Amino acid sequence: ECGDFSPLTRHHSRHGGNPRTARESSVQGFNNTTTHSAPPGVHNTSIRKMLTADDTTLRKAEDAAATAEHSLLSGGGGGGYDDGPSEEPLSRVSEVGEYDEGPASLETTGQKSTTESMSRDLQVLCQRGADFDFTQVTGLSADEAARRQREEGFNEIEAHKPRSILWIVLGVLKEPMFLLLLLCCVLYFTLGDWKEGIMLSGFVFFIIGITIFQERKTERALDALKDLSSPRATVVRDGKQETVPGREVVRGDIVLLKEGDRVPADLILCWTSNLTIDESLLSGESVPVRKGEGNPTEDVGAPGGEDTPYCFSGTLLVSGRGVGVVKVIGQHTEMGKIGKSLSEVKEEKTPLEKETRRLVIIMGTIGASCCLLLFLYYGATQQIKLNKEKKQHNTRMYWEGNFTGNFTSSSSNFTETANDEKNPWLRGALMGVAVGMGLLPEEFPVVLTVFLSLGAYRISRSHVLATRNKAIETLGSCTVLCSDKTGTLTQNCMTVKTICNSDHEQHEVTDCEIPHTFHETVEYGILASQQDPFDPMELAVKRLADDSLVDQSHTHTSWSMVREYPLSRELLSICRVWNSPDKSQYICAAKGAPEAIADLCHLTEEQMAPLSQEIDKFAAAGLRLLGVAKAEFSQQETLPDKQHDFEFQFLGLLGYHDPIREGTGESVRACHAAGIKVIMITGDYPITARNIATQIGLVDASAPDSETVITGAELKAMSPDQLSSRIQGASVFARVVPEQKLEIVNALKKTGNIVAMTGDGVNDAPALKTAHIGIAMGKRGTDVAREAASLVLLDDNFNSIVTSIRLGRRIYDNLCKAMGYVIAIHVPLAGLALLPILLGWEEVIYPTHIVFLELIIDPACSIILEAEEADPDIMERPPRDLSMHMINFKHACLSFAQGFSILGASMALYWVCVFHYGYAPEDGNVVAFCTLIAGNIALIFVNRSNTMWFGQLLMRRNVAMYVTYAIVIPGLAFVLFCPGIHDMFHFSNNGDMPNPLQVGAGVVAGLVSLSWFEAYKICYQLHLWWHRRHHHAAVALPDAELESV
Repeated sequence: ECGDFSPLTRHHSRHGGNPRTARESSVQGFNNTTTHSAPPGVHNTSIRKMLTADDTTLRKAEDAAATAEHSLLSGGGGGGYDDGPSEEPLSRVSEVGEYDEGPASLETTGQKSTTESMSRDLQVLCQRGADFDFTQVTGLSADEAARRQREEGFNEIEAHKPRSILWIVLGVLKEPMFLLLLLCCVLYFTLGDWKEGIMLSGFVFFIIGITIFQERKTERALDALKDLSSPRATVVRDGKQETVPGREVVRGDIVLLKEGDRVPADLILCWTSNLTIDESLLSGESVPVRKGEGNPTEDVGAPGGEDTPYCFSGTLLVSGRGVGVVKVIGQHTEMGKIGKSLSEVKEEKTPLEKETRRLVIIMGTIGASCCLLLFLYYGATQQIKLNKEKKQHNTRMYWEGNFTGNFTSSSSNFTETANDEKNPWLRGALMGVAVGMGLLPEEFPVVLTVFLSLGAYRISRSHVLATRNKAIETLGSCTVLCSDKTGTLTQNCMTVKTICNSDHEQHEVTDCEIPHTFHETVEYGILASQQDPFDPMELAVKRLADDSLVDQSHTHTSWSMVREYPLSRELLSICRVWNSPDKSQYICAAKGAPEAIADLCHLTEEQMAPLSQEIDKFAAAGLRLLGVAKAEFSQQETLPDKQHDFEFQFLGLLGYHDPIREGTGESVRACHAAGIKVIMITGDYPITARNIATQIGLVDASAPDSETVITGAELKAMSPDQLSSRIQGASVFARVVPEQKLEIVNALKKTGNIVAMTGDGVNDAPALKTAHIGIAMGKRGTDVAREAASLVLLDDNFNSIVTSIRLGRRIYDNLCKAMGYVIAIHVPLAGLALLPILLGWEEVIYPTHIVFLELIIDPACSIILEAEEADPDIMERPPRDLSMHMINFKHACLSFAQGFSILGASMALYWVCVFHYGYAPEDGNVVAFCTLIAGNIALIFVNRSNTMWFGQLLMRRNVAMYVTYAIVIPGLAFVLFCPGIHDMFHFSNNGDMPNPLQVGAGVVAGLVSLSWFEAYKICYQLHLWWHRRHHHAAVALPDAELESV
């Protein structure tokens, strides 16, 4: 009635086999749904109409429901379900909840189709005892799902709302730099400098505009990641199985659940297979609860209890599979009721965030202290000087005897002169604010936020989703990369290449038909698989049967499964029990690891000898092997509790070939060049694993297995100390179960490595959580694995991991450049504001100058350097020490050296212009300001790389830098030569234009002030060439070279 499935009941046998009882129960359930409560999260417009309707309308509603019920329960003569759709569609109940008054239906054809498909789906969903086949149901149509999403919203507990422009403006108003800027405006207005005050006010709005642009760019990057980071859900729509973001699930969706999934919404299960769910988040139960099957037309009950059909959003499937119908989404789910509390939980700050905060506190404290001291120093010294001059003036007037008109006039002249000097305390406050603006590193938090947000977006474009910022920081420090083989190093596109039957005959699979003697092996391989398989190995067997079996009766599509014995850590095999065609006995099909199948078949040593030879032969060829067995069991007896109680007969082996992904070998070599050790972890035989590892260059073909390969059995027998010692030379772990990955991670961490670990299953979650960088599979991975990991591999491709490491190094490298640039440019800003006052000179730099420069600094550090390409040798450097600070002492010295170079050039030109050649202080301001701007342009350019010199950097494209230069250079000309503007910048005292020669001298001095750094880069390039020519060995890190300087 609320747009969900029609109000029909389950098979009438649940009501004692009485059709009338079933109908009455259906009507009663319908009444309860429509007149008393509606599923939370739905639009209640139709419900309100029904509540206000008269009794006649309600009786029509009940009759419509009963008619629809009867049309489904009348087939087959005994009240059971018929095989096809109802002959009488639910035409008397419209989809939106309105009831027609007569036989003529007002429904559209599309609504009829939707209602009829829902009725057919309900019949299938209410069946029991068979393996669920989603191809029998249609699910919601794409249009219907889109309509419900528009009306009811996304399936989110709390939607992320981007900050409004007003909220961003309020955030800017709280920034210390902005408060200092406002204080400057107030001081200028107080001192009567209206032009400067108005100009600074204009800069205020300009800075707000830049901040809004940066915030919006960051928001767009985060929104682009939002769909990617949403948990996945598998639904049936338009008769097809689709994987969609969990936030796009709508009410009425048919959801397919498997082990390791997070339930996307509150739903009712209508088919289960050994399903248990962890509901501890809602019920507090520490033990997973078993789930049963229920009526998809019922409302969802309360959490807790065994054998209930209710599943709740956010709970975790521990084992088994199931199919359910979504009843409640979003804020109205049980999880939504506690969503507010969860949203208030704040994540711990990352090391970079803590280090940035430390830098801001240190430099902010220094800036505030200098601001206060300069205010007190300038105000006190100028006040003392003013008082002394006034006293001397009064004394001179007294001794000259001018006590009447002349004294008054002279005193008035002195007062006017003092007023021209301005209030020393206000001037001191203005200078102190200028020093504070020069020292305050307000760019640091902006740089960190922009770099990490845009960095995560850049990594996502390489098919890797960063779910935690800490992973981006750690990528450049990774020393060991542990990767699964299947689906990561290989394509996970299985094909059956070889079949071996029980007589040890072998057949190489081609496009031709399979000989009859191998049919039984393939037949029971299919029976041991899902009817609609998703696993690549099961798909390979199904394709083989479809393409090569002459007699398609071997596929047994009409058989029904009665029980499944799932894979366990004790026995690596799966057994599925089917009803035989004559219903007289059970047919059991098993598949699994060859040793597990041999164990089930109780093979003797004599029987195992030829089998072991075949296994070794297949494994040496790089094939993955599965054994197949069969058993029969009388239906007169109860099915046993475990697989070993069947009398299995060995049928043979299936050899699968999984091609290596293109480019994997190059990626492995890139890792080795970057100082990253690659370890392959697989459940395959050691010989198979060694074959693959040799093909991709992971191990040397001449190296003995005892040094490079560790098996799961050997791992189990080792102590932690033995493993830590042995793991140094091992590159392959074979026959390993997921639980042993945690031991591998701990052993690697114990030896001081920074570990990246891949995984996709529930049992991989502890290892992913423990590793420094957990990498979950996006396609085949479980939700619990993705939640435990800090990176999600969207294409399950090893090459993407290596690309993300390269990007992680680039992000961190550029971040260090940006932080160093910020420190370097603040040195001349603070120095030009502080040193002239201490030396007794006139003011050289004013708040207007600093604000103009900030308009260059902000885009330079947050846009230009973020967009800079990685250095060519970035993957030839050893991993970065994770304990090393982003800005350590030696890097800080380099930044200070760059800053003092610009400061020295500016101060030197000012002294030459004013004190040597005798020009006015305003002319000195021009050359100092031009030197500062040109030095800043040069600083941006040279900091793009610590190793590439000027000529090489010219060949590298950086659009953001060219756009910034295109704005800054005309802007500099505007403030220098525009009448009226240059007066406000204190470049002229009488309206004269600046001397072009002075401007040119300042520009040249600023550009060449950092020439020593370019000379260093050239020396480094020569040093690198010398080592490569004479030593043919890897050289030291560029960073280490910089530190040695």
